[in-house]
Amino acid sequence: MDMLSNISNEYDFATKAQQKQFGLLQSRTEHYIKFGKTILGLDPRLNKYSKGMQTAIAVIYCNYIAKGHTIYGLKVRLPTLKGYMKAMADYTSMFCNRDVTKQPNSTQHEVCWETHPKILAIYKDTKEWQGIPNRQDPLLFLMIEYLQQEAAAKHEDCMEDAIVNWTTLGASTGFRGKEWCQPKNPDDHGFELYDKPSAKFDNRIYALCEEDMKFIKNNRARKVLTLREAVKVSARELIAVKIRWRYQKNGNHGEEIEFQKLNNKNKCALRAAYSIACRFVRLRADRKYPLAIYKKNRGSRKHSYLIRKGVEKKLQIAAWKTHYTECKTLKESPAKITLHSVRILAAVILFADGATDSILMGRLRYKSDKFRIYYRNVPALSAVHSRAVTTAETHDYEDCALILDNEDD
Repeated sequence: MDMLSNISNEYDFATKAQQKQFGLLQSRTEHYIKFGKTILGLDPRLNKYSKGMQTAIAVIYCNYIAKGHTIYGLKVRLPTLKGYMKAMADYTSMFCNRDVTKQPNSTQHEVCWETHPKILAIYKDTKEWQGIPNRQDPLLFLMIEYLQQEAAAKHEDCMEDAIVNWTTLGASTGFRGKEWCQPKNPDDHGFELYDKPSAKFDNRIYALCEEDMKFIKNNRARKVLTLREAVKVSARELIAVKIRWRYQKNGNHGEEIEFQKLNNKNKCALRAAYSIACRFVRLRADRKYPLAIYKKNRGSRKHSYLIRKGVEKKLQIAAWKTHYTECKTLKESPAKITLHSVRILAAVILFADGATDSILMGRLRYKSDKFRIYYRNVPALSAVHSRAVTTAETHDYEDCALILDNEDD
């Protein structure tokens, strides 16, 4: 039985996503129970009422949620609305032995009953009026240049300089946030870990560590150097950097991708990686811990880790100072910049250069074409559109047959 207990502990709600989903279901169930007792003054189990009344209460609850009476008092999008209704249906089914959101129909067997038309109408209305998704904006090199200027007035291991290195590297690698940055202060919460039950690596830290960065020397043999070997040679002797993702969202754990040196030093992934490596060795960080470190002050004895909240604030300030100078405060700036903006930048760079979907998926580690949602209101897309319009103006329409609406064939 001890063996069974160990298996249960390892696999039951092992991941943070599973734990979050369970907590969400519990919160929504409690929200419905409170609605039934306080708003309607009824038994939320509904087993004492007729089937028609049960479904009517489900319609009322659906409309109640759609109006914004949620846990946080906010109007929600369609998937969240359906999540609330599922929580209600799951709870009441334990007592009513059916899905109360389905409309009773005496001419059909109960398994053939369908969702009540009023609930479907609320779903449709919510979808039509939920608006444009609040998606992040891409980071831009102008913002990185602003941080470079800020770092120039400080010491070489300052936070701004570390962010410049990581965002420059991320513009080529397409880093996801937790692949380099810590969500919370590791001194208080520990490092972000790969939380699935099984892993082929001993080190479960999700972010890049020393073992995940290697360099290639400029010789015939293309000798591969470890991070500590690389910092002992000049950056001029290196031609590429290899990044390994021990863990990643797409499941291709242990994937390695090479990034070559660029002539443009400010956009070169190799030079950014070399600076990261030198800082890591210079600050005498623990080899098994993440590479994304900096020093708060020139005289600090201990290094600190880059944390999402602090990094995002620096990036948002850069966006404000470079693109929204008319705004008097950071709060007024409309820029939606997060850690994921670095990944968006990487996708837009390849798109602007005409890379195919297969190249983009391979270089930025996508398993689908979801990256296309990033091709929206960005200068690169505007330029493509402008070229298309310019070309269209030179076409000769004189020989084209016009098809009118009133023609029969």
